[in-house]
Amino acid sequence: MLPAGFFVVTTPQNLAYLFFLLVLFLGLNCRGYSELILLYVLSTAALATHPVAGIPALLFVFTIDRIP
Repeated sequence: MLPAGFFVVTTPQNLAYLFFLLVLFLGLNCRGYSELILLYVLSTAALATHPVAGIPALLFVFTIDRIP
């Protein structure tokens, strides 16, 4: 079911991918300031864990923050 490459990557990278997926799914329904703070915290955690997933997460949150 899962590709073999999923098992080759390191655990911190998988954790960063989990944070990234949480940012994406929670960002689709972001309505208030408190939810935006949670997205910033999750994307910063993804960036601190692994930059490959953290940089797109931060860019996504910056984009959500600019939309009225």
